[in-house]
Amino acid sequence: MTEVLDNVSKTCLEALHNARNSLKFVGEEGRASVPSTKDEPVTKSDLEISKILRRYFLHSSLNAVYCSEEAGQINHVSNPDYFIYWDEIDGTFNFQRGGILPSSVVISVFNANDPLKFRDVFFAGVLDLSSGNLWYAESGKGCFFNGSKTKSFGKTTLGKNIYTVIDHGPCPKQGSNADVEKFLEVYRSTWAHNISSAGVHLAGVASGNFDVAILPIQKAHELGAGYLLVRESGRYIADFSGNSLDDQIFNFNNIYQIIAADTKELGQLLLDKIKK
Repeated sequence: MTEVLDNVSKTCLEALHNARNSLKFVGEEGRASVPSTKDEPVTKSDLEISKILRRYFLHSSLNAVYCSEEAGQINHVSNPDYFIYWDEIDGTFNFQRGGILPSSVVISVFNANDPLKFRDVFFAGVLDLSSGNLWYAESGKGCFFNGSKTKSFGKTTLGKNIYTVIDHGPCPKQGSNADVEKFLEVYRSTWAHNISSAGVHLAGVASGNFDVAILPIQKAHELGAGYLLVRESGRYIADFSGNSLDDQIFNFNNIYQIIAADTKELGQLLLDKIKK
């Protein structure tokens, strides 16, 4: 079984690099917007990466169902071994503005089960399109950032030395003051930022670049990968009620409320402030 998992992981790591390399052929023109029904930007590069990954995986030997943010479910398999999900460009807004802030390709692989749960994810990969920073994890084998295994720093207290990411999404909706105000105590207790790339938010906690990530409207597109990266790094990830994601249903079309932190103690301190 281990040999099969290694083969799947290697296939997905190659897919991440193929996606980034494809941007060289599109060039700066790839940052241009294309018509879309989505309430957020879509670029030529989103579509190019979607095409590259679709072609790559469909020509692989994996017995898998594939699903992406741009294309939705791509194929149908009667008895798949795996479900493979990806987000072509997580942080398209950053990418479109020239790539000063990070944007990434995100891939997660689940063992096929019904229903699919977060604990079924066994591979996660996040590749920063600008810098080439690479995070990946295999279930039971740890999380790696640029080739080095990550681990918790053991932070348990609040203060200006705690780097917190709070991702509110593109714009708070009308009448949503309460949704923003509940984070006021977090802003007063930590040094808060927003990188606008959920995959990097969670991967950054996994590698210790960020201490906390608070994601009140998190799409599943990046969460499967982020969940495994954070868990395999020995850090903490839960929903806003403090519940583990392990046995929660993974639904690619759902929105989740998530907190990730360097330690459970730190995460619970922040959850207490959100609940006030």
